[in-house]
Amino acid sequence: MLPIFSAILGFAAPFLPEILKFLRARLDNAHEIEMFRLRIQAGAAESTWRINELDAKADIAEARVLHKPQASYGVQILDKAHESGLGSWAIVPAFYLFTLLDFLSGMVRPAAAYAAFSFYVIYKMAQFEVLTGTRFEASAAEAIVQLWSEQDWNVLVLILSYWFGARSAKLAFGGKSR
Repeated sequence: MLPIFSAILGFAAPFLPEILKFLRARLDNAHEIEMFRLRIQAGAAESTWRINELDAKADIAEARVLHKPQASYGVQILDKAHESGLGSWAIVPAFYLFTLLDFLSGMVRPAAAYAAFSFYVIYKMAQFEVLTGTRFEASAAEAIVQLWSEQDWNVLVLILSYWFGARSAKLAFGGKSR
């Protein structure tokens, strides 16, 4: 038995270094593949972090622009007229005119919002009067229940989400904050 074992060992011994080199290369390649995979994952995570950083910077820049005070034309006119040396007879009427225009341009959105809300309230009050009038004779509670529709819920949700965290709702329910 020993001569057969010696013959097999003698025949396989020259191949042993090559087999060891092959196994070592295989382990080295597996290690390199794992390192490459980790580099790819780190690169993907880094690009995600950079995108999030750019989104955050864009949000900050947007907030700064939105909260920047609006330039007043009246003040600008007053400054330019004062620099030019015009008398107060020319400066004061222009200043008051542009102050009025600044006020009117600043009131466009609030006035439109108040007008729309006032029309909505007047419309609902008229519907309430019709429902509680002599023709229908519904109680006040029944009239209020009939007045409140799905569209009213939609309007209420829209207003509340706008005033109390539209950005938070977007983040919570999916989508970007911008």
